[in-house]
Amino acid sequence: MFAVGGDRSVKWRAAKGEFARLLAMSALLQACAAPRTVPATKCDASPMNFKLASVAPAAGSGPVWMVDGSFGCWHYGQPVKTLWIVDRRYAGSLEVRGEEVSGAGVVNFQSEEVASSRLLIANASRTGVIPGGASAAEQGSYAFHSSSVLYPHPGCWRLTASLGGRATEIVVRQVLCSSSGPGPR
Repeated sequence: MFAVGGDRSVKWRAAKGEFARLLAMSALLQACAAPRTVPATKCDASPMNFKLASVAPAAGSGPVWMVDGSFGCWHYGQPVKTLWIVDRRYAGSLEVRGEEVSGAGVVNFQSEEVASSRLLIANASRTGVIPGGASAAEQGSYAFHSSSVLYPHPGCWRLTASLGGRATEIVVRQVLCSSSGPGPR
């Protein structure tokens, strides 16, 4: 890289050029490693319009609703506990996929320690978990399934849930929040 002897001005120009390349490479590496910031854009998140006595309000429309455990806060890619509520009148497998509204990113789902770009729950209306406090009437009408959703960065995300030949779109807005809890940073 640096030769000993010879013309000092040639060596100096070579050293300056090498130093400039190293600075440029360092700046590029820092830019790539920095957390991605997403400019504020309009995101019409789905309203939490479905309410049951035993769980938090849910977004969506029949036959599938979602309770998002993040309260809209993105915490650096940590999995978000999510509850899927399924109308038992619709048979079949629940399939959920997600993408950024702009189409730039893909949501991953984690269920039983396996992460995938698709959540698939066979016989969704016949299987599930029982939330604490769920009444017999709620359990008779709805099946409940837990998973985690992994949003790669803050943004506006569209989740499409299909069950029994019907599809439900749920739009979720994730903003960067402080580590102290819900609320934009």
